[in-house]
Amino acid sequence: MTNHKYFKTILLSAAIVTMGFCFTACDDDDPILPGTGIETAQWSAVNDADLKGQTLIYEFEAPASWTALSNEEWCEVLTPSGYQGKSSLRMKVEPNDGKLGRSAEVSVQIDGYAEPCVLIIRQGEGVVEKGEGRFRDINQWTLDIMSDYYLWNENIPDIILDHSLDYDLFLAQILDGVAENDDANHDDGLWDNGERVSYYSNIQSNAPLSRATGESYNDAGLAIQATILGPNDDDPCGFTVMFVTPGTAAEEAGVHRGDFITKVNNIAVTHDNYSQLGNSLLNGNVTVDLNSVKFNNGVATITNRVPSVMIAKSSYIDPAIYKSTVVTAANGKKIGYLLYMNFHMDYDSQLLQVFNQFKAEGVEELVIDLRYNNGGHVLSSTVLGTLVAGQSHQGQTYLRTTYNSARTA
Repeated sequence: MTNHKYFKTILLSAAIVTMGFCFTACDDDDPILPGTGIETAQWSAVNDADLKGQTLIYEFEAPASWTALSNEEWCEVLTPSGYQGKSSLRMKVEPNDGKLGRSAEVSVQIDGYAEPCVLIIRQGEGVVEKGEGRFRDINQWTLDIMSDYYLWNENIPDIILDHSLDYDLFLAQILDGVAENDDANHDDGLWDNGERVSYYSNIQSNAPLSRATGESYNDAGLAIQATILGPNDDDPCGFTVMFVTPGTAAEEAGVHRGDFITKVNNIAVTHDNYSQLGNSLLNGNVTVDLNSVKFNNGVATITNRVPSVMIAKSSYIDPAIYKSTVVTAANGKKIGYLLYMNFHMDYDSQLLQVFNQFKAEGVEELVIDLRYNNGGHVLSSTVLGTLVAGQSHQGQTYLRTTYNSARTA
């Protein structure tokens, strides 16, 4: 009897186990429904996210439990799963600091449905636009110049560039792009402790007026730069005189380098009108007040130097040599000063005369002012180098010129 009861118990247990397997098999045979199962959702096929990063929240109706997964780490799914009914899909999108747009695929899988619902999160399309686009023409000009003339120009066509940036940042991304190619332009820049402090290549706005030496002009004859005397927008605004061309109406009117002009034709210079007034000033036939400026602990003090000066328009030929003089220092040394604006062969004979005068007056030290020199003829620069170096350096190499492969060819 005991063995018989034990046998029945084993059979009963076996029956229960068999029934369990039967139930499991029946679940596996449940039909998989076609499609994604999502009919109502707030998202679109492609959804744009802010370049600065943001949290995206989309509501949808889930017919069953669901899971969500992103294929990119920068687009994190904050709600990786949910239940049947009204649901929220939340994603945290990191800031895009790169040059390119990017996209991530987020898949929402509803239990019991054949296909996941895939939505795209896009952060920028193609090249990420990070500027206002005010300098696109200048940027294209910069790119053309760099592509043709930059010594390390071979990989510039492969650099991804954002033309919407301000002109200085646009040039910087070209230079940085070249540097990323095995530090190809290592020699373009100042280095300190293994780090590049700055590039030698640069672009400037409101630079002193560029003129062609020996050419004839008909204007006021000066170069100016729009200036704010302080860090705040409400600090004094005006024009700093960078230099005055010899023999012009501006020189005859007594305008000096360093003068600060706050009014043109009795109209105060402001953020809104400086461009218009600056063009009028350069053209000539205007009345200005000439001021001097002194700084004390960063605070500017403006003092009127000459009131109501008329600067006429006049015709003149722009020279290469603006000024040459000999100054006697307190210790009795004679110092020669030369303001040389352009290396131009037509003025080499005048350059020789200047140095003969320096020698005749016993000049011991020399200051050559090239701050506004626009370059010019290499042979003229060789003349200047020879005059400075003297006989002791005769026969030595003065200049070795290297061009990129396209210009060399």
